[in-house]
Amino acid sequence: MWGIMYFAFIAFEKVTGLDKFFAKNRLTAIPGHIYTLFFVMMGWVLFRSESVTEAMQYFTHLFTGWGNTETFTEAGFYWRENAIFFIAAAVFSTPIAKWFSTKAEIFKPLQVLYPIGILCLFIITISFVVKGSYNPFIYFNF
Repeated sequence: MWGIMYFAFIAFEKVTGLDKFFAKNRLTAIPGHIYTLFFVMMGWVLFRSESVTEAMQYFTHLFTGWGNTETFTEAGFYWRENAIFFIAAAVFSTPIAKWFSTKAEIFKPLQVLYPIGILCLFIITISFVVKGSYNPFIYFNF
């Protein structure tokens, strides 16, 4: 299903010229990035699911909210617990922080903080991964 989905979207883009439209300029590239990331994430659900039924159940929970309310409680807990990390990751994964440090004169002395912030975020991320529970490598299933 994962391969069929990618085939269908690539064929659709080629037939309609959508790939060329998204590559025109920066303004049209933004929806292209959103479109791509959305379908890549949906593709990972298909790739990881044991069956098509399991994938459809996941999509149902994802888009409708029907199902296990415990999942929403758990997601809320993780958001409250790690909100600062989510915000920092969003800022540092986009060119916003770097743009501010290069464009604004008042940030010139603070340019050294950008790589330090990235390094700190990386170390914190690695520490969370190391302390996490056992998660087998995805390709062991094959």
